[in-house]
Amino acid sequence: MDIDLSGASSFLSSISKSAELSQDNIELLRDIQSLYDHKLWHPLTLRLLAFFSSPQTAKLRFRLFTQVVQTIATFIQPVALIKLAVLTVDTLAASEAEAFLLKLKEHKEVLSDPAAHSLLLTQLSLKLLDSKRADAIKEAVQNSKDSAKFIENTPCIDKAIFASHWLLVTNIAKEAIISASEVSVVLEKISLMSITNLLFQRSLSGGSRDVSFKEIAESANIPEDKVEFALMKLISQKLAKGFIDETTHIFKYSWVHPRSLTISNCKQLSMRFSTWLQHAETSLNELVSK
Repeated sequence: MDIDLSGASSFLSSISKSAELSQDNIELLRDIQSLYDHKLWHPLTLRLLAFFSSPQTAKLRFRLFTQVVQTIATFIQPVALIKLAVLTVDTLAASEAEAFLLKLKEHKEVLSDPAAHSLLLTQLSLKLLDSKRADAIKEAVQNSKDSAKFIENTPCIDKAIFASHWLLVTNIAKEAIISASEVSVVLEKISLMSITNLLFQRSLSGGSRDVSFKEIAESANIPEDKVEFALMKLISQKLAKGFIDETTHIFKYSWVHPRSLTISNCKQLSMRFSTWLQHAETSLNELVSK
């Protein structure tokens, strides 16, 4: 899909010369303009979130959202889009903020994403609370509650595991067994093997071959913004084959490097093979009967 970048790019160039911005924010704006021009949506989204989070950028957020973010709304992850909108309406009056959020509520990308829709409705409730509209608040809160039913049982790290991890790190650092560069290499290999194992287990269970960046980040214990680089390393080292979708933050894999099977894995494959044979036999009988 082709989009006209000229207007937004010119706007970014003009505000990057603002004397009111710190050098860090000016550098962020230059990064934003470069990523926008090159259509690199995922890193662009991360830079926009960083820029909008700075208190110094409050006066620029509304113009930046309307002249830049809205032109690429379909390429931004819905939750990130709502986060940018929330940071934008913080600078507006309650009535203006309400109208702004209501327009976003109609976006099909937001409506189709439960997390984004729930976040939007929650923020809308807060703005309605500011304007003292009780009936509208109750309706928005109920809708938000319905949308958020899937968010339950957030996993927590066991304190004993957390403590043992830091004891191990302390011993390694104290005894200088390995250098910092060697640690980095080992951690990278562990991350890649964790991702490989995740994909391999998916293949064994016959699950979807579309894996989200969030799931990969949790499995490999790396930040979500580092997942794309890790996947590129994974593919370059021929540990897996697939397609990285920057827009939806999903890795669609078609092949993963074979690994040794446990007895449990063999049983899983045997069950899948039996199921496949049954389906094949059923299809064959249907063909013969015709």
